[in-house]
Amino acid sequence: MAWTFKLSDISASGLAVDQGVGAVELELSPEDGMIVGEVRSGGSLIKPDDATVYFEGRITGAIVRECVRCLDNFTERLNLSCTALFKKSAVVRAPEAGGRNQKHRDDDSDEGDEVYPLINNQIDLLPVIREHIILSTPLRALCADECQGLCQRCGANLNTGKCSCPVPMPVLASEGVFHPDLSMANRPSSVRSPGHRRRGSTKQSNH
Repeated sequence: MAWTFKLSDISASGLAVDQGVGAVELELSPEDGMIVGEVRSGGSLIKPDDATVYFEGRITGAIVRECVRCLDNFTERLNLSCTALFKKSAVVRAPEAGGRNQKHRDDDSDEGDEVYPLINNQIDLLPVIREHIILSTPLRALCADECQGLCQRCGANLNTGKCSCPVPMPVLASEGVFHPDLSMANRPSSVRSPGHRRRGSTKQSNH
């Protein structure tokens, strides 16, 4: 379904928009998630003049992400507020690495506000929807705040129960995966830090 709209289609009272878009059209990277079915965008296009269009609405749907702790996929509901400004004065700017920057700079604004271009008396809402979904991607996606992660010795998913490892491999909490029963207090004496030396293990040289 087309996401381009002509200025002539937007009346003085605005134009209501309610459409669905699928994964093929959005072209998200694996890091940004995988759309389930389609997402819908509903809202209104307002044209205060022949050089400016505002869009305000919401994006709803579902997206599959990978948990950074247990590496399982989980489904997250999308319910995003979506706003955009289109102007004829917008100058198309080269996107940043990864194609994440779909916005463009308005050279007429004092602060260099970012807007989307209005080209050939048409606007395209698809880049707006795509960018809002990408920007909603968390830096560290978690299936649940209490996710237990993986045992670093055997790789078992600790959300399904304790593994059979007698001494789980120690992992820093900052690494995102950990064993819930492991602490510095209960580490056995046989587990030593890399720089540990046994008393008397250093030989004295005889000259």
